Amino acid sequence: MRQTSRFFVLAAAAVGLAACEDTNAPASLDRDINLAVAQASGQTVANDLTAGESLRAEATGTGSFLGLTDGGMHNQQGPNGTPRAPNGCVLNPTLMRFDCGRSRRSPASGLGERDYTRSVQFFDGAGAVQAGYDSITTARIVWLVADTGGFSRRRGTAMLADSSARSSRRELSNLAGHPDTLHIWNGEGSSFHLTSRPTATGMVQTVTMFATDTTSNLRYRLPRSQHPYPVAGIIVRNVEVSRVRTSSDSVSVNPIRSRRVMIEFNGTSTATMTVNGQVFDLDLATGEVTPRSA
Repeated sequence: MRQTSRFFVLAAAAVGLAACEDTNAPASLDRDINLAVAQASGQTVANDLTAGESLRAEATGTGSFLGLTDGGMHNQQGPNGTPRAPNGCVLNPTLMRFDCGRSRRSPASGLGERDYTRSVQFFDGAGAVQAGYDSITTARIVWLVADTGGFSRRRGTAMLADSSARSSRRELSNLAGHPDTLHIWNGEGSSFHLTSRPTATGMVQTVTMFATDTTSNLRYRLPRSQHPYPVAGIIVRNVEVSRVRTSSDSVSVNPIRSRRVMIEFNGTSTATMTVNGQVFDLDLATGEVTPRSA
């Protein structure tokens, strides 16, 4: 299943500022682009991890999307042992999918706010769609999520701006039986990211990124209150990026460049991010990235 939105069409057009790879660009440009891609990827991943746990809480009745209240899984069933519908969500009887509407929440970075639109579907161990969540028989949960957001702030006399939009399919598995001891996340998505920053030379740098991503076997031990970060798993992002620098009398456009981002998890709050061979440390609590020393 693929979910698309018009902002991805606009994103593709925005990235199309240039048409070829510049193989003679200086190494400093490569480092600048690596850092910009790492920063955007860090924000996206940190936001996804925190939003994912809130999605689970909402779907299983252990909390709300806007305020997680319990990191564990309980025996959530409706009357007479029937599957329980997620609170605040409306069932589409044709698709057997719950529409949970649109909500606004703060991202992991604490900068700005993001709007989330989401729907959810439940499956038993045989792959049959269920009419809600049952902590004994539900084997996996699938969400379709779209989120948008951004922020702007002043640094001295300069204005920093950041905006992004993302569409994703997320799947949580290994749920059947009680109690749960391990959760496994998989999924894929697309995103558009636009960031504007002043440079040391007084120019304004605008970086446009269009990315696709895959989450593979992201594993959490339970309870989440004791194990807040994935103990294993990989996220891979393929990013097309272009950069424009402007001043009062000039415009510099760098051609589209490609970046492959791999993020590996080890159970701690720091994940390892590699962008085209350059290694960064990613703080999963804040989304901040730090280049490692050579």
